[in-house]
Amino acid sequence: MDYNVSNLPTEQDKLAFIGWFLFAGTLILFAAVSKNGLFLLLALFAAFIGGVLELWHRLGPRGVSIKQQTLPGRVTIGEDFALEIAVENRKRLPMPWIEVTCEISVDIPLLKQTAQSSYKAGKMDLISAFSLWSMERIRRKFMFHATKRGYFIYGPVTVRMSDPFGWKVREIRLLRSANAGVIIYPKVMDVELFNLPARSPLGELKPYRRFLEDPLKVTGVREYIIGDDPRRIHWKNTARAGALRSKIYDSSNDIDLLIALNVTTNPQIAMGYDENLLELAITFAASISEWALEQKHSVGLLANCLLQSIQHVISEDTLLMDEPLTELTDTRLTYVPIGRDSVQGERILSALARLLAIWGSSMHLRLENIQKELPIGATILYVGAIRALNDDIVEQLFAMQRAGMGVILALTGEPDEEIQIYTGSIPIYHIGGTELWNIINGKPDEK
Repeated sequence: MDYNVSNLPTEQDKLAFIGWFLFAGTLILFAAVSKNGLFLLLALFAAFIGGVLELWHRLGPRGVSIKQQTLPGRVTIGEDFALEIAVENRKRLPMPWIEVTCEISVDIPLLKQTAQSSYKAGKMDLISAFSLWSMERIRRKFMFHATKRGYFIYGPVTVRMSDPFGWKVREIRLLRSANAGVIIYPKVMDVELFNLPARSPLGELKPYRRFLEDPLKVTGVREYIIGDDPRRIHWKNTARAGALRSKIYDSSNDIDLLIALNVTTNPQIAMGYDENLLELAITFAASISEWALEQKHSVGLLANCLLQSIQHVISEDTLLMDEPLTELTDTRLTYVPIGRDSVQGERILSALARLLAIWGSSMHLRLENIQKELPIGATILYVGAIRALNDDIVEQLFAMQRAGMGVILALTGEPDEEIQIYTGSIPIYHIGGTELWNIINGKPDEK
């Protein structure tokens, strides 16, 4: 964001170089007593130096703006993006030295350039020095490689500036509004990679209840049944057959799919979580949501974890609309309502990118609380680790089945892991474990 560094001097800033003026005054006294013109010249020179230093110290920050933005503001793991830092001097007074220090994450590697270590854990300092003439603007780009999903903030920003002689450095820490950020989406893979058939990854998905019929799509004619709406009668066919005939409307084949992602990867929360299985589940959720949206299905996302809030405004060239950002930022637990508009994919990917491995609620309670909000006949795709599947979750899934919803299990785990609880007739897909995640992550030799 564009941030103006202009700071009015505080009380301690006033006459920061008062020593020069006192020295000049002392020399004037010597000149008056000794009647020596050399002391007067030295006094004028000291006053001039003090005036120049005071001028840069007081007016230096005025008219200086710092703008940071990531280009683009949304990327996928494996892609490169740029952090652009623009410094502008909007006044006549030149700025001989400005140093901009931006905190960056150690998880996202900097390409070509180097950054300095920071005293903060997980952070590094990206330092840039500028020299600007009056009314000049300088832009610099730093390239990064996205290696990890998440929402990463570039900032806070600290600006240091000095007078032409470098005798006094002024340091200003900018507000949060000067920060830039990037959302790194998880990878979207072909569904075949998860041991699913390409044509029907989740089997023959069908609406579990067909209550909606399209009156504009007539697929045939049948005999009239007492109670049929008069508008349903096919009068031309009735005239030919000599008996009442009713139209057969096309039933809606749209699927309402809710991806229920369980971030817990162990039976107990105290046991921590398996990062490989969690990231594999997130990648699968991203891949299957993109596939479903391509098939013109309606898709939503539910997770039992917290969602990292967005603390900056993404640059205008990459911002699709404010709605998905506001919608996702205002919820504490992860939930994207079922939909299929043009930005639904962005909403889901953005939520999956910003999932925090912080347990927020039991999965069966999340499913129970959301059940009333789901459309009739929706399909629940439960995604999680085998070892985290428990009786409470399965009982809730059975309850949703009895309510007329479809239920499918997509489970992560190692080849030797088996389901220890009764799942009835719920379809189950084993999508892989650590080995598959290493292949996706480009490290097939790791175990």
